[in-house]
Amino acid sequence: ERVIEKNDPHILGFFDYDLWLEILKLPKSAQEVLRKESGYQHYKTDGSVIRGGAGEYGIAQIKRSSMNWFNQKRREQGLSYLEILNPHDQIELIDWAFKNNLQHHWSTWTPSSSP
Repeated sequence: ERVIEKNDPHILGFFDYDLWLEILKLPKSAQEVLRKESGYQHYKTDGSVIRGGAGEYGIAQIKRSSMNWFNQKRREQGLSYLEILNPHDQIELIDWAFKNNLQHHWSTWTPSSSP
């Protein structure tokens, strides 16, 4: 038996306690979207960011074109730019999107899964 530190490179991306705490702050419907989209995973076993079949990235499975559009809308609100490859930014983005009634951008979201 051995203790594995949360920043151990062998598990980095598979267990990110700080990211999990951010996920738990999301509305349940947003948490469900993350579960369906990626199983709460942002990285593959080789450390690269997971990709969807249509070119989506990461834990929230966001396309670059969607991320660019979201960032444009955020800038109009005076908010900061978010990076598509950063899992914490993706959590911030999905939280912002759900608060701005943009959850329909995820195909796994259903109106019955709200709030």
